[in-house]
Amino acid sequence: KNKYDKHNRGGRDLWFDTSNSAANEIIDSIKGDNDINYVTLVAEPGSGKTMVVHCLIYNMYILENDITTAPTNITLTTGMSDKEWFDQVINNFKLRDGDYLWNEINKISDNHCITHRSTFPKRINYLKNNKQFLHDHIFIIDESHFADGVGMTIHKELEEKLGLTKERIVQYNIKFIYVSATPDVNLAVMDRNDRHYKIRLENGENYKGFEHYYETDRIHNDEGLDGI
Repeated sequence: KNKYDKHNRGGRDLWFDTSNSAANEIIDSIKGDNDINYVTLVAEPGSGKTMVVHCLIYNMYILENDITTAPTNITLTTGMSDKEWFDQVINNFKLRDGDYLWNEINKISDNHCITHRSTFPKRINYLKNNKQFLHDHIFIIDESHFADGVGMTIHKELEEKLGLTKERIVQYNIKFIYVSATPDVNLAVMDRNDRHYKIRLENGENYKGFEHYYETDRIHNDEGLDGI
């Protein structure tokens, strides 16, 4: 624990208050309410969704208190097939001494605890062969709507290979945390509306998103895009 306890070192926090608040709200929802199996974190692009995920894993695992989740029981993936996302996530979890914030990454070639759409089946096969890790498991899925529709990659792997029906998800106390910048998209993994909780990440004081750039005419609508 001491190795990772770098909070406030040099007078700087590891995360913004908004990131920490959102992470703690996720934890409260999945640890404090047995009727919730699905949580969606809604955040605008560039507002710090990835930072919330890091803070969440830190609070669930590193702090070793009553909200601890075994590192073997966490899966982090994305509905996107972009390997750049995977490389960035791995790099962001790396500490100054070359170790990782999340020690399961040291065995990632075997356990595939972090995946993207193309490699997600490897994690499913690992869990299929190690079903003891399915109980109290937490799936964190970044921008899942690209691949979680009925019959698509994530849905197909979870339901057909692992047998995670809606009833079994409740029985095994499995939690799904969706991180999305497009909350109006219908996330369709095994109809979860009746056991679902939504959290909004508040923007930081100096956040400037699409709305700001549109209002200042730095980006604009253009319907004459023919020929590009």
